[in-house]
Amino acid sequence: MNLIDTQADVLIIGGGDGIDYVDWICSHSGQVVYLEASLSMLQRAKHHLRKDNLYFINSDRLDSVQGKFDAVILHFVLDTMNDESIAYLLASLKNKLHLKAKLFITDFYPSRKINHQLLTWGMINLFRVLVKHPRRNLPNYHQHLIDAGYQLDKSTNFSNGWIKSRVYKLN
Repeated sequence: MNLIDTQADVLIIGGGDGIDYVDWICSHSGQVVYLEASLSMLQRAKHHLRKDNLYFINSDRLDSVQGKFDAVILHFVLDTMNDESIAYLLASLKNKLHLKAKLFITDFYPSRKINHQLLTWGMINLFRVLVKHPRRNLPNYHQHLIDAGYQLDKSTNFSNGWIKSRVYKLN
């Protein structure tokens, strides 16, 4: 997130409890909108993140967000959505982005390591049972983004490529 200008207007989608953003939000002076579908996660985020330029919205609908953004953060969100929902979200986001906006996406990717495969299988199935997430496998994030008109700008791998942070921009 050090690639995001400190004065950028940022939309965080599915930020969970907000703990991952505590340090970043302290140095960020631009507007931040935090869109979270889970009320309990949003309440935790409100506890962890306190700043005047931060606005919380409890919804899973992008149309509940007003304005345009310089950056959108999607960390560990797309793997919880079915392919149709991913395509719809990525297409809808275009109406919320400034021309030079960037998408910051971090998520799990297929791995050849057996321990990663087992953990991925376990996480997907746990979420399917506990919160009724529809996925049975990891989506092809890159293809979804290309199909929606985005272009890969930067990429960083973690845990031998099992987790990737990627920056996309509009074509």
